[in-house]
Amino acid sequence: MITMTRPPFFVLAALCAIVTGCAGTPDPAVQAEIQKRYEVQDAAFASRDPKQVTAFCAAKYEETNADLLSANIEPPSTFTVSTRGKVRVEKPRQTVASLAEYEAFLTDYFAETQSVSVSSTVSKARVNDKKDRASVDVNRRIQATFAAPEGTQGMAVLVDETLSDTWVKEGGKDWVKSKSEVSRSFVKRDQGSEGSE
Repeated sequence: MITMTRPPFFVLAALCAIVTGCAGTPDPAVQAEIQKRYEVQDAAFASRDPKQVTAFCAAKYEETNADLLSANIEPPSTFTVSTRGKVRVEKPRQTVASLAEYEAFLTDYFAETQSVSVSSTVSKARVNDKKDRASVDVNRRIQATFAAPEGTQGMAVLVDETLSDTWVKEGGKDWVKSKSEVSRSFVKRDQGSEGSE
């Protein structure tokens, strides 16, 4: 007969940590370090250079719902609101499965935009016991103007989104982002975009 020496709560907590990755201790120093990396990445978006944007991404990188602002791919929990108040929900889920795919997406994305401004704020960073993996909650705002045919005004888009990112110590040294998932998005387009809805 097997006797449990710990209450079931500890078993459930351990299972939660293994299955969902919810374990981790808040670490303000790691949060500050990763916040600085987001600020560098945000500035790189303005340069529209995929290599600069992915400078802090791991070699094995995955991003879910990466093609947020593309005409053909949007995240599953997107609420799109126009100035006329139209709302659309439940877009198909898409995943970028490698760093090369992400750089290819960015190349196409930057070709479609006239300007991009990104601002990311880390709201929480939880670090595992080994201090080599961090689960990071991020609030991000994207302001982009998409290119339009000559003589017409470009389409302005404002996106507020919440992300759940995973950062790892690559080679035990520097923090790099290995996975990013858009968990919630709110997309607002200017008046000129209403005809495309």
